[in-house]
Amino acid sequence: EKAGGSGVMEEEKAAPAGEGNSDLLVDRFEGLPPLERVQAMLRSETARDRVNGIHEAPYLAGMMGRVQMRKTVVPLFKAGMGDSEPLVRQATAQQLCGLVGVFRETKATAKEVVEVVVSDVLPLVEVGLRDSFDVQVRERAVASFVSLATTVREICVTNAKLDAYSIHRTNFVSAIKQLLGADGEMEEQVVGAELLQECTEVFGRDIVGDNLELYEQLATHTTFRVRKQVAKVLGTLVVLLDNGDATARVLTLLDALAVDKIWRVRKKCAKVLVPLSEYLQPAVAASKLVPHYETFCADASRWVRSAAYENLGRFVATFDAQHVPQSLLTIYVEMISNDKQRSQVGEPFISEYCSYSFPGVLFTVGASRWEELRECYGVLVKDPQWKVRRTLAHSVHEIAKIVGPAVTEDELVPVFNAFFGDLDVVRVGVIKHFAEFLAVLPPTARPPFLSQLQDIAGEVENWRYRKYLAKQLSHLASLYTSSVEATIVPISVKLAFDPVAKVREHATRELGLVLAKAGNKEPILRLVVEKGRDSSCYNRQIFAEVCGDMIGTLEEKDLRDEVLPLFFQLASDPVPNVRLVVGHIIVTKMVGVDAWDTYKDQYSKCLQPLASDSDKDVKYFSNRQVRQG
Repeated sequence: EKAGGSGVMEEEKAAPAGEGNSDLLVDRFEGLPPLERVQAMLRSETARDRVNGIHEAPYLAGMMGRVQMRKTVVPLFKAGMGDSEPLVRQATAQQLCGLVGVFRETKATAKEVVEVVVSDVLPLVEVGLRDSFDVQVRERAVASFVSLATTVREICVTNAKLDAYSIHRTNFVSAIKQLLGADGEMEEQVVGAELLQECTEVFGRDIVGDNLELYEQLATHTTFRVRKQVAKVLGTLVVLLDNGDATARVLTLLDALAVDKIWRVRKKCAKVLVPLSEYLQPAVAASKLVPHYETFCADASRWVRSAAYENLGRFVATFDAQHVPQSLLTIYVEMISNDKQRSQVGEPFISEYCSYSFPGVLFTVGASRWEELRECYGVLVKDPQWKVRRTLAHSVHEIAKIVGPAVTEDELVPVFNAFFGDLDVVRVGVIKHFAEFLAVLPPTARPPFLSQLQDIAGEVENWRYRKYLAKQLSHLASLYTSSVEATIVPISVKLAFDPVAKVREHATRELGLVLAKAGNKEPILRLVVEKGRDSSCYNRQIFAEVCGDMIGTLEEKDLRDEVLPLFFQLASDPVPNVRLVVGHIIVTKMVGVDAWDTYKDQYSKCLQPLASDSDKDVKYFSNRQVRQG
């Protein structure tokens, strides 16, 4: 065998199509008992077979106790970790967690599972962590190490006799320290630092507190990849340790790492300022973190600046309004307004960052500081990138809620209208939140938008627009109370009989609520009844569905004259789908409901033939037991 970097055997790669590969579709180990099958696969000269054998091996643990598993299954994984083929070692490092998972599902005690983890599985994971030939083996071993540490914690939480602190310290922390202390083995030290970072939260406050000095030592490590791991975990450390002395020590680490000569370390520091600020008091964050953020925004590295700008909105949002430093707001505005800043960071990215975070920033500083952000917003809404405009279109209603009716009417209505006439991917943002935006406007400013609502209801090319409108019908009706019969009701009826089922589904749910807000319902109900008398079974079925919605929302007196007589008449409709809807509505919304007791004789006469209908679906949905179930 000759192992290549791709993990594919040379003899397999050399075989011409259709020759020498006839066994690819044949399971050569079929019929063997499970253990013998896996053993045979792992003895195969074909790497593919050995990988498959490793994937099947964990399931053997579910068939035996710990003693037998240690004797038969664990050796299989030992062989896998020593395989010359990287793909086999990768699979082994990954499946070690699967072995523990299967064993946990047996009748093994918590103590036995922990013993398997620390005595049998963890040593094999450590072999993978030290694999010097393949980075993917190490990556999968790291994931398994963290998973095993998490498993131990979960088991100990529900078993008071097991001490997670002792198990973690004796086995996992010691393994990390051995990797970090490997003289001359840089990759092992990097892996050790990554494990320490990944397991910080898993280990918990006590272990981390006891080993805080270790983090401080690693912050000055000669290898920047080690220092980067420390920078990455600073936020977790502060929250986890939660005491003044530890916080001061962590901030000291930040001070050192924030000026690291390697930009990758500084970039991690820029990203960790947000979780740090979320934990710290605003005054402390302003004095300890803001100076670093200002430095990162002017960093010599484009990547550091980009990371700082990407998270600036979230960073601002971590303060209370009165504590937001003016310098941060100035930097935020200059991200967009200052051509120099735009060219430094890269306009495509900075605009997206700013548009995404704008509502959060405005909410944090409050409507009183809209004047400071107006120019920035004005530039963003005209950005040539549709992704930026799309983000803002989806949030313009939130901006309106913050700044209030006056600013919305004067400054945001033109923005809303521009987005409404934009590309479909932008336009959909304002359509989805149409009612929420109108709700902020004074009633006198709402009538001009009726034409846009009618345009959406008549949209032909994109039926989803009609669906989004259908979802908002009752809300819109509450906004046009004085003219609901002439405006929203006709749109609602039209959408209730829409050719697309999803549109009808939402419109029929809303129609009853819309009609409830109407003063004179007779003309509209007459229009609905006409649909129910249509020669098209499609319209008759929709009429029945609309009746089901109105039965739950309108008063009986509104329906008694025309709607209910026709509804009951449709119980004998020649089309099964119409009868099915009628029967189901009677069973689920009328039977046993006091408000409809006066119609008991009528709906009982309808149900009797429907419950024995020749169509099995009609028969099923017209059965009274459906309601009881």
